[in-house]
Amino acid sequence: MGLKKKYFSNCGNMGQLLRNSDTTFFNIAFPHGNAIPDAAKIERYKEVKEFILK
Repeated sequence: MGLKKKYFSNCGNMGQLLRNSDTTFFNIAFPHGNAIPDAAKIERYKEVKEFILK
């Protein structure tokens, strides 16, 4: 995909990663079953909600 930036788990909005695509990508941890704190996951899900409601 030619990523110029390194992304980590649960980083949220990754922007438009594909040329000529209107798709915005989000990297969000699954709600349970990992070591990422719940508060961090909730913040990412809120970010998606706000993006959708624009």
